[in-house]
Amino acid sequence: MNKQDHIINGVLVGIGVGSILSPTWDTWMIHSIVAVTVPVTLGVLVSDVASDFGRHRNTLHNGVLLGSFVVFPFVFGILQYV
Repeated sequence: MNKQDHIINGVLVGIGVGSILSPTWDTWMIHSIVAVTVPVTLGVLVSDVASDFGRHRNTLHNGVLLGSFVVFPFVFGILQYV
């Protein structure tokens, strides 16, 4: 599978699971979609980056990506699932 298709599938899976968890069509649904889509997409992205040796490794392994891994669970309060 191409890496771009892999990331698109991760985003679509996150949106689908987030909408299934909260099918209310309000702001809580948007919160649920973001809370599921971001970790799924980052998980897909990190696995693709780790398997690719080249410029991607230099540009994506930086403080912003690592900071998002640290800050995201505290912002969305999803540490109780870990």
